[in-house]
Amino acid sequence: MNDSAPNAPRATPPIYPEQVVTPPTPPTPKNTLGLVSFIFSLLGLFPLTFLGSIVGFVTGLIAVRREPRGFAIAGIVISAVTGCLGLVVLLPIFLLIPALGKARSTAQQVMNQSAANQVQTVIEDYHARNGRFPNDLGECFGGGSIPFDAHGTELRMKVVVTSDESTEHTMTVSTTESKIQIWSAGEDQTWDTEDDELLIDGESSTKTTKTESTTTSSPEAGENR
Repeated sequence: MNDSAPNAPRATPPIYPEQVVTPPTPPTPKNTLGLVSFIFSLLGLFPLTFLGSIVGFVTGLIAVRREPRGFAIAGIVISAVTGCLGLVVLLPIFLLIPALGKARSTAQQVMNQSAANQVQTVIEDYHARNGRFPNDLGECFGGGSIPFDAHGTELRMKVVVTSDESTEHTMTVSTTESKIQIWSAGEDQTWDTEDDELLIDGESSTKTTKTESTTTSSPEAGENR
């Protein structure tokens, strides 16, 4: 007697390899913000692109929370390095800007004063030879080149005259003071504006004139005589 039971029939037909269905591959995640961080961090490698390093570092910190993190991490590292290098380069420049502005202003003052001193010397020579001040600088320079200020404008002179009259007993005393001023048109190179600069306010020369006062007698006084 055969105790073995007959084989049970197969419930499903056999599956051949060509019948196996492969599930679709999930799409690779993208981290666009990380790529942006990486690109801006590379901009920090060029001179004076400190702003690129800042943008790359900030966007990298945001993008590192997402997958994939490769570009984001690279952007953070490169931005940090280039940012520090840019700070080392730019910080001395920012500190030097005020010093350069002060040095420029000092140089302009020296140039103006030198030109004004030259003009004053020529005016004094003219006064010694002619006994009077010139009407303008063209007269005392004889048609030559008048010195310029630091902004490229010819200097000008002004004769300031003040007079006073008083009576002493029978004498009338007239006092006249005159002095020469030398001016620059200033940075705007335009005369009679707020930035006109007085370079030299010359010493006053005083001239005193005394004249005898004249008195007239009234008609009544003549009749009484």
